[in-house]
Amino acid sequence: MTDAPQPTENDPLWQAYRRAIFSADAPGGRMTIRIDQNHPVLDEAVAQAGCDCWCFITAWNPASEPLDPEENATRNAALAAELKREGRVFYPGRGQDAEGAWPAEESFLVLGLQREVARQAGQRHGQNAVVWGEVGGPAQLIDSRGPQPQR
Repeated sequence: MTDAPQPTENDPLWQAYRRAIFSADAPGGRMTIRIDQNHPVLDEAVAQAGCDCWCFITAWNPASEPLDPEENATRNAALAAELKREGRVFYPGRGQDAEGAWPAEESFLVLGLQREVARQAGQRHGQNAVVWGEVGGPAQLIDSRGPQPQR
């Protein structure tokens, strides 16, 4: 099995992901997440829940191929059911293209989902990437397209 190609700075799709705006309705109110930025309010909510990390994930439009709204809703319901079975704390959210050219995608902010577990969840649900962060650090865009090289 070969590793998935790693995104480059010149990859337009990857750059669109990096510019996207992610928001979630958590107990402290609406939280907005941007890649490479720190989010102290989110960090506080994550820490208060007894966690040290978080993930923003969707099952909409696998591999960035548009699906009809009903199929996307079914896929996201399956993701929500998986998160519930695992006993995860999660909140509804939306990922939005910063330029508004791509429709918003219903998503979830999941507390306590470790980096590799988050990557694997994205992979299971056909996502090219997930957003992940740990308390005190910036939001990171994590490639979830295939096996990752050993570090």
